[in-house]
Amino acid sequence: TSTVMRVSKKLGMEGFMEFRMQLAQDLNDYMETTLMYKKQEPLDPDDTLADIVDKVTGNNVRAVLDVKRFNTLETFETVVGMMSRAKQIDFYGSGVSNLICHDAMIKALRMGVPSTGYSFYSEMAMLARTCPPDHLAIVLSYTGQTEDTLRVAEYLKQAGVPSVSITSHTDNALLELCGVNLFV
Repeated sequence: TSTVMRVSKKLGMEGFMEFRMQLAQDLNDYMETTLMYKKQEPLDPDDTLADIVDKVTGNNVRAVLDVKRFNTLETFETVVGMMSRAKQIDFYGSGVSNLICHDAMIKALRMGVPSTGYSFYSEMAMLARTCPPDHLAIVLSYTGQTEDTLRVAEYLKQAGVPSVSITSHTDNALLELCGVNLFV
């Protein structure tokens, strides 16, 4: 008993009851964090519907929490400021990233924000080369190594167009070409 009391006092607590309450809260926080940050789980052909719902939900929660963890509030503020100052937002990406670009473009248009998102590299390259500096380029590439996307990012940089990359939390070539980097 005396050892527990001394430990409680060293931790700045009044006594055992406060220590016990804090321990319970910390354990609860640990359990929540462990559940939310469990590793991404692929779907299995033998998964039940409950397994699928748990895996998809867990993977989505982890993805959102990772975005929050990998980026600072200052970075989010910078990007929001860039978006609000831009005359138009142009989305660039190849492959699956291009599908995300089109989805983002449609959501921006629904909010009344002028935006573009082209499907073909030739269209993206033409816009990037002729784009005025009052536009904002959002360049998506998970690997940050896609050749077409890197060429477009280089054209944007040469044209002086402000740009934001959305890429993986790894060292990649796209990071050097964009003014601000958001990590996923």
